[in-house]
Amino acid sequence: MPDRRVFIAHSGKDKEFAKWLAETLRTHALLVWFDAWEIKVGDSIVAKINEGLACSDYLVVVLSPQSVDSRWVSEELNAAFMRQVTDKGIQILPVLLERCELPPTLAHRRYADFTGTLNHGLQDLIDVLLPDQETENQLLALATRFDLIRNRIPIDKLITDDSHVLRLFELNDTVTQAVDLRYRLEVKRASEIRKVSESVIESEDLFQKIEFLEKQLGIDLRSHAWSKLLGFRNYRFHSAPRFHEHQHRREMYEMAVIRSEEMSELRQTMSAICSAVR
Repeated sequence: MPDRRVFIAHSGKDKEFAKWLAETLRTHALLVWFDAWEIKVGDSIVAKINEGLACSDYLVVVLSPQSVDSRWVSEELNAAFMRQVTDKGIQILPVLLERCELPPTLAHRRYADFTGTLNHGLQDLIDVLLPDQETENQLLALATRFDLIRNRIPIDKLITDDSHVLRLFELNDTVTQAVDLRYRLEVKRASEIRKVSESVIESEDLFQKIEFLEKQLGIDLRSHAWSKLLGFRNYRFHSAPRFHEHQHRREMYEMAVIRSEEMSELRQTMSAICSAVR
C-alpha cells in the first residue's frame, strides 16, 4: 500500500505539541512533514511549504488561539483548500489543541479533540489516517494464535489423541480466517484505486479469495500442507458417523500426520497473509 504522507500545520507557539504529534505519527509508519525537520538554514520557507503540501495526502491543522491568528497556518490552509478544489488531492484534518474560534473554512468539519486526554484525540486521528489498523491488528493476533496452536501439535509423529485432531482443525480455521480478513482488506484497497468486479467482492469461495490475494500480493499461498489440512477436514466431516470405528479412526490419524517441512511451509503461508500489511 502506498505510504501515507501527513503535513502538520501549526503555530510556532504550539511547536512542542506539534513535534510530539509528528513523532507519534511516525511510530505508526506514516511519513510526516514537520517544518523543523524539513526546512533548513537558507531554504525558502514558502517553497518548502508548497513542496510539502504538494506531496502530502493529509493536512493536519493544529488549532489553538495562536494558530488561528497565524499567517503561516492560514496560508497553508488556503493552499490546501485550493489543491482540494482543483484535484481533490489532500484531506484536511483539524486537530483541536485549545478551545478557540474556528476558522469559517473549518467550522463545519469534525475535529480530533486533544483538549482532554491526548490518547482520545490521537485515536480519532489514527482512525482516519490508518482506517485499516483494526484489521491489521486482528491479522497479527491470528498469526500469534497460529503459532500457539502449532507449538501444541506433534510433528513427524502419528497422532493418537483426538485433542490433536481438534488442534489441526483450529489451525486450519485460523489460516482460513486470516485469508478472509486479508481478502476483505485487499478488496477494499483495490476498490479505492480501481473498479473491482462485483463477483469478486461478493465471493465467499475460499479458493477464489486465495487467487485474488495471490494476484494482489504477488505471492504463492497454495501450500501443500494447507491443502492437506483442508482434505483432512473434509474427510473427517464426511465420515463423521464412522469416526468411532477403530480402522476408520486409525486411517484418519495417519492422514493427519504433519511433517516438519509441511508445517514450515504452512507457517510461511500464514506469515505471508498476515505480514507486510501496509
